[in-house]
Amino acid sequence: MSQLFHYGKEQVGRALVESGWGWLPNLGWALLAAGLIGQTRQLIWAGGVVVACAALGSWLTARGHFHAWGLAATAQLHGAYLAALARRAEASVPDAGTTLQRDLTAIDKGAGFYNVLVPAVLGVGASWVLLAGLSLWQHSLVAILPLGCLAVVAIVLRALARRVSRRDRECMHRFVALGQSFLDTLGGLTMLVSYEAGPLFAQRFASQSERFRHATMRVLQTQLTSLIAINGLVYLTVLLAPLTLRGPLGGRAAAFVTLATLMLNGRQLGYFSHGIKSQRPALRGVFGMLETAPRVEADLPAHPQQLTVRDCAAAYADRSVFKNVSLTLAPGGLTVLCGANGSGKTTLVNLINGSREPARGAILLDGQDLAQFSAKKRASVIGTLGPSPQLFSGTIASNLKLACPDDARRKAFLAKWQLLAFIRDLPAGWNTVIGENGRRLSPGQRQELALAMLLLTDKPVYLLDEITTSVDRRTTKHLLDVVGALSRSHLILWVSHDPLVQAHAAKVYQLGGQLTLKGGR
Repeated sequence: MSQLFHYGKEQVGRALVESGWGWLPNLGWALLAAGLIGQTRQLIWAGGVVVACAALGSWLTARGHFHAWGLAATAQLHGAYLAALARRAEASVPDAGTTLQRDLTAIDKGAGFYNVLVPAVLGVGASWVLLAGLSLWQHSLVAILPLGCLAVVAIVLRALARRVSRRDRECMHRFVALGQSFLDTLGGLTMLVSYEAGPLFAQRFASQSERFRHATMRVLQTQLTSLIAINGLVYLTVLLAPLTLRGPLGGRAAAFVTLATLMLNGRQLGYFSHGIKSQRPALRGVFGMLETAPRVEADLPAHPQQLTVRDCAAAYADRSVFKNVSLTLAPGGLTVLCGANGSGKTTLVNLINGSREPARGAILLDGQDLAQFSAKKRASVIGTLGPSPQLFSGTIASNLKLACPDDARRKAFLAKWQLLAFIRDLPAGWNTVIGENGRRLSPGQRQELALAMLLLTDKPVYLLDEITTSVDRRTTKHLLDVVGALSRSHLILWVSHDPLVQAHAAKVYQLGGQLTLKGGR
């Protein structure tokens, strides 16, 4: 938790001044109580002056600095966390959505550290010092009562901590599952209608909603139990206070008022402790992310001669995908990878481009471990294209310009390799509007346009994953000629089951638990 003090430092001074003005009325009320009960006019005047000064000081300092501290700190934490996440290229790992949502929620709730915990600790601490002074003056044990209450509250919260953490995790899991189900249903709405499966999915969604409601109610039940325990102990401590008071009536009144304000303000510590307990694992993950050594920012080789997959393994939470996979890509010929569905072909592609981290092993580019480089650096040398490419609203020309802004170079490249011949048959030609993600083009045209965009980026390494599934045979042959020619100077791995693609390969590897050389020219 101490790491939270490293953020929003520019607001700390004003927040501390506000804390002082905010606590000053407690001293005023104690003086007023002592004066009224002890019938001492000087104390009554002193208390009134202190309360008035506190009100004036609070007005002049324009309260809200603790809130400003919390906003500044959480904004800085958000930025640092997202930057660290981008450096580690973890946006595509399994459960990344759940992790991101959990961590950002923890950062937002961490604002309570600045808005609640710090002012409460400062106020309670100052009140206890005043109470200790009154206790020594009166030779009473009243100052020990808050410490005993704090110890009991800590024991109760610790006993509830495991249940709180378990129920919070379950609630978050149910929430994410419900959101994912909604997005899946929305994306496949047309198919659901064609299958007449709407009622079945409605029933499934209702069931998931009910499970989320039950998980939420269990969280609220645990929170209510904690709050009842905290409030009960606080009020019990205040009720026991008269039994420990000694000395003059005025001094007793001042001590009682001080204890009461201390305990009532101290409740916020219990509330915050309860709320932050459930976020502690996520906050540890956040700071673990921030403390991770930054990726190397040195440039990767512009014209690498070898990419090596060395003894790599990949696994999901419930199963191993493959083990001891070693592979070398070099200029001079096309390398093709095939294998059964689920054998890990796309996973291997993701290990190479950095979307996933290998469970074991390393990916080397000219001897340099790619794991030490940022996602941006990897993307500067490795281009990846899968069976569902992402295009952008606009025209064919505007999409191609994203990949290569240089008009002369772009036109020369497309003319040299005779790519996108289908454009000649489009009335608007290069200015054809393709719609959202190219929906106005056929699947094969989208795939060909996406490949042309990728090749225009002129990366030294290309990873192609089942890119001809929607392309006709004539176009496939032409694309094979283009990619085959480029493979003489580039490192290219093509995942494909197509015998035509495999026939053009210098090496064909088959993946099935382990990697074996199947053939090649």
